[in-house]
Amino acid sequence: MFQFPEIIDLNVGGRHLSTRVSTLTKYPGSKLADMFSGKYAIPQDKDGRFFIDADGDVFVHILNFLRHETLPPPDQAIDVNKYANIFGIEQLRAKLLKWEPVLKQALRDKWKREIDGYDDCLNQVREGLIASRYQRGHLYIQFTDSFQHVFSSCKVAGIPEGHQVINVKYSSNKTDGTTLVAFLNDDLKRMGIYLQPGDFRPKPECGCRVVLHYMIKSE
Repeated sequence: MFQFPEIIDLNVGGRHLSTRVSTLTKYPGSKLADMFSGKYAIPQDKDGRFFIDADGDVFVHILNFLRHETLPPPDQAIDVNKYANIFGIEQLRAKLLKWEPVLKQALRDKWKREIDGYDDCLNQVREGLIASRYQRGHLYIQFTDSFQHVFSSCKVAGIPEGHQVINVKYSSNKTDGTTLVAFLNDDLKRMGIYLQPGDFRPKPECGCRVVLHYMIKSE
């Protein structure tokens, strides 16, 4: 079993931090405590610091909680909660979940994970955006039960000619489409893509169940 020094120098995503090994192992059973239990080898950088592949500006709040049970600033609480989950610091998560924004985000993440095929839908949209090399203006996302085209200029009645369309395959037998679109819109907003008012359901022969109109806003 490896014996760590009492004072440990860390390289957390390029940020250099120092702490006691007893701080890192404060909560037995957590992933962080297991990492520094001596059972596992942890990579070291060229200067001998133990490397943790994480955002050092977020991880420092994990250390502050382990040291003094100090909570992060409210505007960083959601990111810190994600790390508390990753490193298994349930004592910190319990405190953070008392904050309404953290609880709401945790619930949204949970519900999103339960949507069958959600990640695949979002990836199809991302791939369509990359294929289109579209930077700003109008586009449409259409949901179908089978692929007709991944990216094209759609001829469906109701879509202005020349507008770009991303086709998303999503079985109508899966989760309710309204729930899927609600979460999809939330993630697209973070990419600068906003749902425009109104949608329409094309004719059955086109193979689309619904087409949604979006606007890419340039920065």
